[in-house]
Amino acid sequence: MLHALDAEMLRVARDMPLDPTRIEEQDVAVLVGPHPMATLYAGLLWDLQGGEAARSWWPLSLSPNTHRIERTGPDTFELTWVDHAALTTVYVQLFRDEAHPRLTGDVTTREHFEVEILDDDGTWPLKARFTFDRSLDDPSLVFLAWDGRTFVRYGWEPIGVVDTVTTGPWPDLGI
Repeated sequence: MLHALDAEMLRVARDMPLDPTRIEEQDVAVLVGPHPMATLYAGLLWDLQGGEAARSWWPLSLSPNTHRIERTGPDTFELTWVDHAALTTVYVQLFRDEAHPRLTGDVTTREHFEVEILDDDGTWPLKARFTFDRSLDDPSLVFLAWDGRTFVRYGWEPIGVVDTVTTGPWPDLGI
């Protein structure tokens, strides 16, 4: 079972649509991933298989959810967790439990982006706004999403258009 999981994780990392000639100058944001381990570690596995490391690797949602994504400005989008609130899986709660809720108005600032919680269920986020320090179309930003089998580059819709992205299942390992 572990061998099959390892092989699938390596395949996913190897197949990521990253440009090895530019990756050292790029920040990679994973909008939607299939599994916390794949979402967190695919960038590291890419690097370990002979690719160069991205300048940054940002998993933005580890939720096995349908996600609604709306670009609200040149450098801003809103992410809504449709099926249930974010941060509710056992894996994620190893890092943040109910004693440390994320509520409407909470802001988290990182070096190149900020996240503001726009709506919550009383404990966990239902909707958040992500604001970056540059346009979402800047070539130094790469956004990835899961298509049911692998990570693909996410193509931004025009401002105001809502897109729905599902995580899809982690590939069947036949075990």
